[in-house]
Amino acid sequence: MPYYLHHYFIPDFSHTALKPVTLPDGNIIPRYLGYVQNVVAGQVLAELIQISEEEATDARCNDPVDFFQDLLGVHPALEQTRESLSEEALSDRQNANASSFLSKATELSFEGARNLDARFIYNQPVFPLGPNCIRDPGAPNLILAQESGYCFYHQGLITVKKLLNVRQDINFSTGNILFIGDTVVHGNVYPGFSLLGRDILIKGRVDGGTVKARGALTLEQGVKGSPRAYLEAGGSIRMKFCEHSTVRAGGNVIIEGNCLHSNLYVSGSVVIKGRLQGGRIHAGGIVYVEDQIGDAQGAITRILLGYDPRDLLQLQEIQEDARLLADKIGGYERTARRGKLFAAEVAPHLELARRKLDILQAKRRKIRQGMAVDHDRTSRNRLIVPGTVYPGTEINIGKAYFKSVVRYCNCAFLLRNEEIDFITPALPAAYGQKRKKEISGKAPCQGESPLEKSAADTCRILEEACISPPPEASRMDGPQGDAPALRIPPRFSGSGLDDDDDSAEEKP
Repeated sequence: MPYYLHHYFIPDFSHTALKPVTLPDGNIIPRYLGYVQNVVAGQVLAELIQISEEEATDARCNDPVDFFQDLLGVHPALEQTRESLSEEALSDRQNANASSFLSKATELSFEGARNLDARFIYNQPVFPLGPNCIRDPGAPNLILAQESGYCFYHQGLITVKKLLNVRQDINFSTGNILFIGDTVVHGNVYPGFSLLGRDILIKGRVDGGTVKARGALTLEQGVKGSPRAYLEAGGSIRMKFCEHSTVRAGGNVIIEGNCLHSNLYVSGSVVIKGRLQGGRIHAGGIVYVEDQIGDAQGAITRILLGYDPRDLLQLQEIQEDARLLADKIGGYERTARRGKLFAAEVAPHLELARRKLDILQAKRRKIRQGMAVDHDRTSRNRLIVPGTVYPGTEINIGKAYFKSVVRYCNCAFLLRNEEIDFITPALPAAYGQKRKKEISGKAPCQGESPLEKSAADTCRILEEACISPPPEASRMDGPQGDAPALRIPPRFSGSGLDDDDDSAEEKP
């Protein structure tokens, strides 16, 4: 009796011969070529089904070249299958009312039996189980994925791998990539293309592309928007530099070099070992800038602490959508003033745009009403700058607002008595020794990646070193550099939220 192995993935898939994915309506998904075949643990990959001799004969006549039949007797899964079949046959004989599992498979309806691929017709049962594939204990004729990853045929066996290596740039040859597991990109991510995965390591640059990681994200060469790039991670992000980009992280962000004209929304802490110039930082923890903030020309740089960065990001997106709708409404109104015919033509569009704008404004008011200052968080917020803070730097901690009009050197800014105060030095003298002692040689916790450990340790030690209010004797009488001797009192102007923005395994 012949058997047919029906696949629930594309057995002939090759990442070197991609083509656009066509939807049922005939359209294609822009810039998506289906670079990988994602599977989740427990997903059915293939099913062995009994077929009639007539169906097998018809399929072989339609496709006389039967590659797998030539391998019978030497198929890598054949001996393993024979052993399992002998055990199951013995078990079946012990129960007179039971039939073999392959006989039960014949009861299943199979609509595609008339379009059989002759390569997968066997004269005896064969289960080509590769790495991370198992047979279903409840229905032994099914092949399941044991792990989540991507599925393909490798050396005649169905294989699932958990780590995806993209050994090229992400561009028109790969299309956008969506993978369920960990990903390593050995090239660059170019403008207009996106990468989605769990933990992601990019050995090249991100040039104006979009990268979203459910876990940690590491960029060995940083990100440069052209004009804009977007990075998002559920955990920590580490990179060499950041320019003209939007970064969103559920953990901490560590930038080895400079951060220029970028917007950062970080639930944890931010560490910048170079300079911070332009853009905004919304952080839930501390912000540490080692070199300088701003520049001698007075570039506006904003640091906002004390609010949930996710609310601030959502509020900013709503404000941008509302601005675009307002521009569209203005265009419709100008068209309507040209005459009655024009007014009648744009009336439905104008009404719809106004209704959308009302909805956005209602959402904006709701978010603002729900935004409350977390006093426990604001008491722990710090802006730490061992270098220089130039004029033009704006600092919000909760509802307190402060704008630098002179240079400050080696300062830490914090909230005291509902006002933004500053102290010197920025870091205690013992910080450097404590950092070397605690960070070096410490193994990551179970389930914690080395990136998460390094970022968490760096920010934790910074916080522990600076979280206790300094004694009165350590407060500075005035800023260093060319600032006056008296402490400049902060001025209050709400939260400043309405300010405009400043301009591994191998893949086969």
